[in-house]
Amino acid sequence: MSTLDNLKKQLGNDYNLYKKRHGRAIKYLQKKGLEITTQNVKSRERAFNLRKYDFGDITLWADEYFKSRTAELETILKKRSILFYNSRDEIVKLSKANAVEFFEAFNNKWYKKRFFKDWHLSQRSVAKDVIDELFGRYNLQNEKPITKKILKYTDIYDETVNYILKKQNLVTIPYILGKIPSNPHYRRFSKEISSKILAHLYLDRSISDGIPDNYAQLYPDARLMHRHFVIHYGPTNSGKTHKAIRALKNSGSGIYLAPLRLLAYEIYERLNLEEVPCSLLTGEERIEVPFSNHISGTIEMLDTTAIFDVAVIDEAQMLSDSDRGAAWTKAILGVCANEVHICCSPDAVNACKQLIQMCNDTFECEQTQRLVPLIPDTEPIELPRGLQRGDALIVFSRKNVHSVALMLKKYGYKTSIIYSGLPYEVRHNEAQRFAEGETDIIVSTDAIGMGLNLPIKRVIFLETTKFNGKRRVPLSSSQIRQIAGRAGRAGLYDTGLYTANSAEDKEFIDNSINMPDTQITEVGAPFSERLMSINVPLSTILEKWSQMPEKPPFKKGDITFKLELCRYLEKMTEDKEVIYDLITIPFDEGSIELNRSWKALSEYVISDTKPEYNVVTADIDTQSRLDKLETAFKRYDLLYYFYYKFWRDKEILAKITDTKSYLTQEMIKLVEKQALEPKKCKNCGKVLSWNYKIGICPKCFHKGKNQW
Repeated sequence: MSTLDNLKKQLGNDYNLYKKRHGRAIKYLQKKGLEITTQNVKSRERAFNLRKYDFGDITLWADEYFKSRTAELETILKKRSILFYNSRDEIVKLSKANAVEFFEAFNNKWYKKRFFKDWHLSQRSVAKDVIDELFGRYNLQNEKPITKKILKYTDIYDETVNYILKKQNLVTIPYILGKIPSNPHYRRFSKEISSKILAHLYLDRSISDGIPDNYAQLYPDARLMHRHFVIHYGPTNSGKTHKAIRALKNSGSGIYLAPLRLLAYEIYERLNLEEVPCSLLTGEERIEVPFSNHISGTIEMLDTTAIFDVAVIDEAQMLSDSDRGAAWTKAILGVCANEVHICCSPDAVNACKQLIQMCNDTFECEQTQRLVPLIPDTEPIELPRGLQRGDALIVFSRKNVHSVALMLKKYGYKTSIIYSGLPYEVRHNEAQRFAEGETDIIVSTDAIGMGLNLPIKRVIFLETTKFNGKRRVPLSSSQIRQIAGRAGRAGLYDTGLYTANSAEDKEFIDNSINMPDTQITEVGAPFSERLMSINVPLSTILEKWSQMPEKPPFKKGDITFKLELCRYLEKMTEDKEVIYDLITIPFDEGSIELNRSWKALSEYVISDTKPEYNVVTADIDTQSRLDKLETAFKRYDLLYYFYYKFWRDKEILAKITDTKSYLTQEMIKLVEKQALEPKKCKNCGKVLSWNYKIGICPKCFHKGKNQW
């Protein structure tokens, strides 16, 4: 009995219907002399479908489709089929099973009809957006609906369009180009479309050519030197920086590069006290010490053309920081020093080695260990019970620092407070009060994790999540180790302790500290200033540069805010160098007042005029709240930067420095008096507890809920 007879016997009365549906597969199996079974027939049908639709080029987000019927399906079907062009970087090669599963769903008549309808509408919508982008507003109301004839335009006409498709992810460009010969609405735009595409292609290639394969080639002065690196790595409070500073002090000339003005000022004071003349160079302040051959500054102030005997790059684990990581990359690749000391946590060692090897320089590694062991406390601490002198309480917002300090004040505790919004002198004064025993407890943000070597006995995490600019996220293990490592000062305590405010948080902290180090795999990509020679606006260069793919381990940071500033300035000037100098000035982008001050001062720079001092300053209310004084201090910081960089008026710089000193003293008085601001309800002003999760009190919340 043949295999076909077996199939007939197996299916019985259903055989005729089965043959009608799968006759092509049955004939193929008979022709090839293969066994005819339902499984083989089904496999053959799948093979026919695969051949028909050329699945090698299909892009399909099948998972999303099966989660929701309304999810968008993006696919490329060739040879008289539908054209869904997506970025070639995102093409996914599907398994046969997924492809067949999709087409079984797609061949459903109802869904196929809905699919075609939705697809037509989406193509018209995107086509209109493309036309609007290239030529301004253009009315498509009189255009005929997309016909089956248009569906035949499946070929990409040249590499230029293909390139634009890949870079811009514009679905309808081949449609538009395909319709140009036959549609009078588009024909008159054909020349302009071509010139636009060629301009885009030229710009992409120019930017690509301006970015070297090896970022180390951006710093030719450093490539002419034979540098030797010493990587000091270890946990917090292990003496990494101390060893590096000792080498700096013994050198004929050197530079110390820190992430914070606080750290830069600390080393500036230390070297001068040890009779090593050292100048201070930060974005907010310059102090030039006569006859000094050493500089202590923030890392963004590095001049890659200046030559030193020794350079110290501190806190190099910030290589991976999304906003500032490029500054550390630039320092390691470009600092001109015969001997470079890098201080970092263990998770940054491999990234540092990789950058050094790109430069063909030599290196050695020195591991340091804590002098005092760091161990977990036995139990979580519930505020305010269980607190001891020498405790450091960690929260992650200015409001919570104030609220916790005020709560402890009610229970008779004297506290010092530290957070990044306070000027260095205020933080230094608070740290000194704590070190001298004038206060019992210190309440701080993660600003305590860098610098400020304090006599902390125990670190208590009151929070384990932190706002990252978009949402609250759990602390990483490296952040927790950095902060907890501040506990335990050698010569004062035998151990350093850490704990949390609840059993759940304590378990999270314990597990995070005991986790093995996860090596940093991405470092910030520095911007190549040679790109500014391209004859297009700087905003276009920055936008294109940010879209360019990067080779590991480099990763570009978010430049959205800089692009906004750049486009604002381009309305007033085309000088790219001036614009670049202005948009790289550091200030708090979240402050409306500082944004306003930056724009006003930038307009003076562009108009090449120097403002009168009394025009750009405002009267200071001595009765102001602490937050007002903090903002005023930041405004004078910004003012100092502008006057130093663009106008170099020593008289006005001295006035600004005096005003900043006055503001600092006023803030010190307020902080010492604990004239702080508790967390309050946004509606009624009722004082809320420090750990209350929302910005309004329960009464206002329920009142609003009832109104809704």
